[in-house]
Amino acid sequence: MPELALWQWALLALGAFSVGVSKTGVPGLGIVSVVIFTLLLPTKFSVGAALLVLICADLLAVAVHRKNGDLKQVLRLLPWTVAGIALGAQFLGKVDDRALKPVLGGVLLVICLLSIWRGQQKAPPEVPVWAAPLVGLAAGFTTMIANAAGPVTTLYLLAMRLPKETFLGTAAVFFFFINWIKVPFAIFQSKIIDLDSLRFAVLLFPAAILGGIVGKPLAERIPQKRFEQLALTLTALGSLWMLVGALLASRPR
Repeated sequence: MPELALWQWALLALGAFSVGVSKTGVPGLGIVSVVIFTLLLPTKFSVGAALLVLICADLLAVAVHRKNGDLKQVLRLLPWTVAGIALGAQFLGKVDDRALKPVLGGVLLVICLLSIWRGQQKAPPEVPVWAAPLVGLAAGFTTMIANAAGPVTTLYLLAMRLPKETFLGTAAVFFFFINWIKVPFAIFQSKIIDLDSLRFAVLLFPAAILGGIVGKPLAERIPQKRFEQLALTLTALGSLWMLVGALLASRPR
């Protein structure tokens, strides 16, 4: 495991806490954890450890929101997402940490531009029939290489005009499935999960669980319109932050 200072552990705990909050209450906040983990840890190690923290938070999110999920939306995306995961796993197995960071930055720039465009629309756009395959592939690829499918999925589910409770339930079930599907790829193909990343992630589980407990009452206090604005704003800001962090981290030292 990497050796870290106390302040670095504190930031990682904050990232794990944001994962829990995003899973049960404020979608988009989880992108903060992507940034923190990537900046403080070796890139591939960060992706594997963050995946395990996400799975921990997924269990709580599904327990809280499973009854509100729209399984039709999940099944519409899932086959394409699995294909995207397979592509992402192949990509991870062929690149090193230094080459991966600019790719993450570029992916998140696209996500950010989509977020800004969506935020300028007066109403959610009509969703074409090809949207689900495209979103599924993009979500699968980005979640495999960076655990960053949240922004893509948020944009799609908001465009489907789902009520807040249904949105949270659908996202909880969807990410529960895809994060577990990623595990075999992460262990055997891209090799980003091992005993070291497991031990590391376990230390952050309490922060993720605490965030999940806080997230639900927080969501109950946010009106639907404010909820959508907050989700989109956090998505855009987090994507920009991640892009800048990736570019700074990839500079020669």
